Amino acid sequence: MKNKFLSVALLVFLQCAFGQEVYRLPFGSRDNTIDLSIQNSSNVTAKDLTVDVSGAPTWVKFAGTRLSISQLPPQQVHIVSFAFSIDKTAPVEKEQTVQFKVSTSDGQSWMKELKVTVAPPNHFELFQNYPNPFNPATVIEFSISKLAITKLQIVDLLGREVAVLVNEEKPAGTYKTTWDASNMPSGVYLVRMTANNPSTSSGQVFVETRKMLLVR
Repeated sequence: MKNKFLSVALLVFLQCAFGQEVYRLPFGSRDNTIDLSIQNSSNVTAKDLTVDVSGAPTWVKFAGTRLSISQLPPQQVHIVSFAFSIDKTAPVEKEQTVQFKVSTSDGQSWMKELKVTVAPPNHFELFQNYPNPFNPATVIEFSISKLAITKLQIVDLLGREVAVLVNEEKPAGTYKTTWDASNMPSGVYLVRMTANNPSTSSGQVFVETRKMLLVR
């Protein structure tokens, strides 16, 4: 590329991520920072530079996707920082690419790519449904930290099963499902999650129950 005078070095400040070719991001984490070190290796001052997040998975939520450098003197380095969080919809253990683009006012540009994966949730969890109280439908979210045969059932206060929303083997991740209670009477119901690891014989590894209120 003609008159190339910028080199981009990438420093990542995550949990113990230094020196890795593929960076492992904490599941559902916030207040993460990627620092880009922009170096002017020429003998003239670079002016009006922009640094953009040019490509990223939708589950990487950047606080801002463009930063500017008004001028960068010769042989100097300028650090720009991008803050981001990881949405719980992120697929776990799947390699993805985040791209950055450094541009000059005269139309020159350079790209830098970062390979990332998301670690699985660190525990099983059944979240409180929302909305709650509800009428007639509500969303139920749950997290799985490892491959598990997972069952999500609705029972009444007498312990009678009224619906099974999930009953299958699921890999690690966070999931959402909806219960439509259009045909059910008002009252308190329980959503119960159970999870077994199919590779062990130790039995049930997780059980949790939450109350839900259906109001007509």
